[in-house]
Amino acid sequence: MVYFEKEKEETYEFASPGTILLSPHSYYMNQPAVMQFETCKKGCTCIMVPKAKFDRLLVESHEFARWMFDLAMWQFYTSEKKLKYIKGDARERIIAVLKYRPEILEVVSARTLASYIGVTEAYFCRIKKEIL
Repeated sequence: MVYFEKEKEETYEFASPGTILLSPHSYYMNQPAVMQFETCKKGCTCIMVPKAKFDRLLVESHEFARWMFDLAMWQFYTSEKKLKYIKGDARERIIAVLKYRPEILEVVSARTLASYIGVTEAYFCRIKKEIL
């Protein structure tokens, strides 16, 4: 999940295959999403469900509504977890990503990880090399 701050792309979050992402800004305010979703892995597909269809599923299916509630709680949990673990100075944030999210190293570029952590790509690569 990325957003643009002026001319700079900022990576905000990573998701695993099968993850459902919802833009609350877009859903509730009926405006373009602040965040953009993109794939980091070749062969991955993003599917968009129109709001009207999504709302209809919420009304017609208690099971779907419950599933969406659980997913919303998971998003709150992961946001809180990120605040807890991905903090401190740049080196500590890099260590936290390597420790708590090692799976993303296999599919995400150093440039994108550096954006996520808030450092330059060169700095990220240097610290990663020192740590590993």
